[in-house]
Amino acid sequence: MRSDFGLDVVRRPIKDRVLLLRLASLPPAATAASYEAWIALAARSLRAQAKGRLAGPLALTLHIEDRHPRRDAAFAIAPVAAALVAGGVLADGAAQTLRSVKAEFCAVRGLVIRIARAP
Repeated sequence: MRSDFGLDVVRRPIKDRVLLLRLASLPPAATAASYEAWIALAARSLRAQAKGRLAGPLALTLHIEDRHPRRDAAFAIAPVAAALVAGGVLADGAAQTLRSVKAEFCAVRGLVIRIARAP
C-alpha cells in the first residue's frame, strides 16, 4: 500500500502481548476538585509509558492498591479509562474498543493497568 507521501506502508498485526502500565496514585472521587487534575497527570504518565495507540477489541484489568476498605473497586474504572484516552493510549473508551473491564483490589502499590487483546 502506498501512502499520500509516496512511501510504502506495510501493515502488520501486533503480536498478542500484554501491556502493563503503572500509576503511583489512585484516582480521587469524581466530585473532588482534584479529579480533572488527576486525569491530566495520569494521562501524561500513561503516554510516557506506552509507545503507541491501541485499537480494540481489548480487555482492561485494573489492579488497585488494597487500602480503601469502604470503596468498591469500580470507582477507578471511569477515571482510568478517561486517562487512557486523554493520554492517547486508547483511541476511545467505546464498547468496540473496551470489550471487557475488570477491577480488583490486589497487593500492589498505586494502580497497575493490564491491557490485552480481548478473546
